[in-house]
Amino acid sequence: MRELDDQIMELKQEKYLKEKFLRRLEELQRERQHEADNGKSLRLRLEKELKDVDKLEGVSLSGFFHMIAGKKEERLEKEKEEAFKARILYEESKQKLAELDVDMHALNAKIEEIGDVDERLKAVLMEKEQLIHESDPALSALLNNLMDQKINLEMALKELDEANDAALQAEKALEKADSSLTSAKNWGYMDMAGGGLMSTLIKRSHMDEAKEVLHSAQYYLKRLQAELNDLGKELTTNLEVSDFLHIADLFFDNVFSDWMVQERISASASQVADCLERLEELQRELKTEKNRVQVELQKVVQDRLSYLHS
Repeated sequence: MRELDDQIMELKQEKYLKEKFLRRLEELQRERQHEADNGKSLRLRLEKELKDVDKLEGVSLSGFFHMIAGKKEERLEKEKEEAFKARILYEESKQKLAELDVDMHALNAKIEEIGDVDERLKAVLMEKEQLIHESDPALSALLNNLMDQKINLEMALKELDEANDAALQAEKALEKADSSLTSAKNWGYMDMAGGGLMSTLIKRSHMDEAKEVLHSAQYYLKRLQAELNDLGKELTTNLEVSDFLHIADLFFDNVFSDWMVQERISASASQVADCLERLEELQRELKTEKNRVQVELQKVVQDRLSYLHS
């Protein structure tokens, strides 16, 4: 009986994970379709702006800037800004599609590894049912109920750990972004005070660093939200860095004044600080919830062992 109970517990855990993976896969498929449609629209927008598909695929962001700058006399400033924004959004869309493909491939591998868990669970349950008829039905029902509680609590602990891991990853990225934004802001003041080309280049370097880690932070915040959804919790923090991503790549275009650049750096830094504060609060909540679940799980395990040894 004990061996069958262990098999059932393991199979139920696999069934739970497979159902979770399938739900997540459906979400990713919908998100990917939406992003693919968005990418097609952005590509059409770029083709209309540039009239050159080959250059669209081959020119780097740096080379793209110089190409646009060379047509300065032929384009209005607003058209230049829109072309840059479209290019950046298109590159972001391609990166998001690549990330989604990686996540979907990993989920498919996990689902395939689990296999047909329903059939295996059905076979074990039939075997156990036969033994129950030969032993104590009342005791078996009680033990089954405690086992179900144990499985649910163990799954809750797993979800809490995954949510906390995503929060930690997002926190690390945001802390790096905070450091880069602070440096960019400080060098920005020096730049406006006449610091010369060197201060301009250093500021740009810190802005690029912040852009990269903010993109990473967004990825982990989305992952965190998915884990919190599984727990029935909600992440109230919504870090929108698209404006900063644009300003970082449009910096040399002279479309924006130094003061506007500085204001957007400060606004992004404020968002990051707010998000870090909320993440710290959430991590405290997750820790409290984990402690509660661990205490409840220990009690269920002890109760079940008591019945088994009685």
